Amino acid sequence: MNTIDILMGADLNIEKKKGNLRLKLQKLGLEIEFECVELSTDVYSKVEAMAINLYKDDRSNAGLLDYRVNIILNGCNLFSNKELLEKFACPTPKELILKLLNYEEITALSDYILSLTSSNVISSDDVKN
Repeated sequence: MNTIDILMGADLNIEKKKGNLRLKLQKLGLEIEFECVELSTDVYSKVEAMAINLYKDDRSNAGLLDYRVNIILNGCNLFSNKELLEKFACPTPKELILKLLNYEEITALSDYILSLTSSNVISSDDVKN
């Protein structure tokens, strides 16, 4: 079967992958379950472009931190909750993330969202076997 025949017989799965990640937050001493969704190709490319521009301006870990925080902002809507923003006196979701999560937790959560976002690449050798 050729590629066109395969694509013609395919249905587009438009539902985003979802998953939950449980982390113990050191600053709060609480275990929290984060509901996450994959990033669309468009959103991820914008986050990546922002990171590249930040890196050009600032070659420190601050650019990497902003990249990771932007992944979380787009893949986990918990931090946009107005009640949480008020409770922790944070004017923006980004500030809430930085207030509640340490760097290791930010890394774990952003990596988890990226794992939902990445596709499973199959080489032509795998198909033949």
